[in-house]
Amino acid sequence: MSNEYYDHNNYPVQGAQGSSAAMRAELDLIEAGFNKLPVLTGNGNKLVKINAGGTGLSTSSVISEDGTDATITGDLYVTGGQIGQNSGQKHTIPLVTSDVFALIAATQTLLNKTINLTSNTLTGTLAQFNTACSDADFVGLASTQTITNKTLDLASNTLTGTLAQFNTALSDADFVGLASTQTLTNKTINLSSNTLTATKAQFNTACSDGDFLFVGDVVLTISDAVYGAGWNGSLDAPSKNAVYDKIESILDGQAFTGDITVPDEAYGVGWNGSLEVPTKNAVYDKIESIPTATITIGTPIATTSGTAHPYTSISSAVKKMTLAIIGVSTNGTSIPIIQLGDSGGYETTGYNGTVSINTTGVASANHGVGVQFSSSANASTNVWHGELDFTLADPATNTWSIKGTLSLSNTPLTANISCTKALSATLDRLQLTTVGGANTFTAGSINLITQQ
Repeated sequence: MSNEYYDHNNYPVQGAQGSSAAMRAELDLIEAGFNKLPVLTGNGNKLVKINAGGTGLSTSSVISEDGTDATITGDLYVTGGQIGQNSGQKHTIPLVTSDVFALIAATQTLLNKTINLTSNTLTGTLAQFNTACSDADFVGLASTQTITNKTLDLASNTLTGTLAQFNTALSDADFVGLASTQTLTNKTINLSSNTLTATKAQFNTACSDGDFLFVGDVVLTISDAVYGAGWNGSLDAPSKNAVYDKIESILDGQAFTGDITVPDEAYGVGWNGSLEVPTKNAVYDKIESIPTATITIGTPIATTSGTAHPYTSISSAVKKMTLAIIGVSTNGTSIPIIQLGDSGGYETTGYNGTVSINTTGVASANHGVGVQFSSSANASTNVWHGELDFTLADPATNTWSIKGTLSLSNTPLTANISCTKALSATLDRLQLTTVGGANTFTAGSINLITQQ
């Protein structure tokens, strides 16, 4: 049979005489066939396979050296040792009867393994991770769970919830809501950084042992000097006229109310000029009926910019006003002025009176388009201080009487101002500006105090 190891090609022919040369040649062919087989010495326990050139057999410790798949039909038993892709990537096969290989796509339970998370990723649902964890549960970012004994770093985390939810979470107290209506107990409120707002009635309700005194409340502390000799300690019964005159003198003696004349209608017919002796109850009722003044201190207006600074919506019930001038200056030479107005706007005529300047001498001038601070041109360096008083002199003609004293802090100068102004309707506004309205204010403030 012809093969790749040796083919005798029918040599020798039957009955032919042989020659030594021909015999040697045939033996050389047989030797060449044996040379295609691997030697036995040194190749114990190795595999025999066809060499890469397909010209003979060789021995090897590798099943497939060219990367082609090798199929083993039946079981492959590896007794101890290691198995792997090469000498640098090999794994020890333990001699454990029940051990198996971990396969990439297989569902298997791994025991005693360490997974390097720098080069591997674990994925699964929260339920799967909780099933895998034998002694606790994982916390899900979007899950509703009860967390116990945890510390949250609020520098990098945010807690959100309703006031009711925070109060439910807090076991021994309640939170205070910024916009909630709650009763606070044993708290201290720092008024330098907090503001309390309420009505007069609410403050008085909150105060348990008295009432607050507010701006505009009239408190009459009557001194002996106001009564005059003979009243303090006297047992004489005064007449109605004496009571009338005494109350009127008391009110006139209060600096903050000015000169108040109590109208006869406040006492009723028969008190002014009557020599009849009133009862104590009649005196009580009469004092109760006396109208008191309400003083309102306005909000200061900064005069550090702009060409005009108005106070508007002045109540028609206002009968007296004081305008405080505090360090006011402008950037030009136009004289600062005060203008009064009504629903028709600010009025620029009818300011009757003068302003007198006292420096080394006296210089006077009539008022023009408003109540003037000075009789001569202003200076940008002038800084004005003082106050102007406004009194409703005749309600029928809406005539106001104006007086006041202003002075400069940058140089010795005093301005004495007096004026009257009849408006076309009830006063409801007042403004600080300059003649012509062109100069800009650069410093100071004003404030309006009104009295009803």
